[in-house]
Amino acid sequence: MYLFRRLSTNSQPGKCDYLHREVPLLTPRSDLYNTIIEIKVGTFMPKSFFVHKGVVCFYSGYFRTAANGSFAEAAAGVINLPTEDPAIVERFITWVYSRRFDDPDEGHYTTICKMWAFGDRRQISLLMNTMVDVFRAKYLRIWLAPSDQISFIYENTAPDVGLRRLAMHLISHYGAGTMPKDENKAQWPLDALWDLSKVLWDSDFQRKKAAATKAELATLDLCQFHSHEEGVQCPKAKETL
Repeated sequence: MYLFRRLSTNSQPGKCDYLHREVPLLTPRSDLYNTIIEIKVGTFMPKSFFVHKGVVCFYSGYFRTAANGSFAEAAAGVINLPTEDPAIVERFITWVYSRRFDDPDEGHYTTICKMWAFGDRRQISLLMNTMVDVFRAKYLRIWLAPSDQISFIYENTAPDVGLRRLAMHLISHYGAGTMPKDENKAQWPLDALWDLSKVLWDSDFQRKKAAATKAELATLDLCQFHSHEEGVQCPKAKETL
């Protein structure tokens, strides 16, 4: 679990500091636990969640725009997310207040990938980075390549994002037994096969493949798969989820 600290006390009261909001050591100041807004999720019988405006705005560029813009949603204090999954939004809100993620899945990466994709859509860099870290930790625990999630990942992410690169890295370096087979080729979009082929043919991979062990994965620098603002890097100290 990450260690936390408050943002600088030099900040102006009542205003939210968003700079470097993807850095895990930063959390919202106490004065951001202020106005309550409603987030309505789904279309048929939508589910409502009530959260502190300042807190969700601290983490999310999307919510910051929606809650403070000139649209009717901002004036009413209600943000509608008709296309989102209420279960994922509920886990996001739990994470916002606790910075904890309890993975409900055993033996696969479904919820982790859905949480990353939600963070990507709603501009929540720290959530995306946390899911990358959780993904690696789970891989080390169950030692199973995410082949069954390739279709979802490529249907819900943009080219060259961290989740795609992480999945290809794990499969190419540590999942030789789960390479594409005829019987599961429907799980592999063309873009995924192209990305995998690039990794496999990379000369650096050819030199390093002998070191593809659990110990090597456990010390792999995940910063290359994170989403950071310009000039920001992960702390080099070892962190525990």
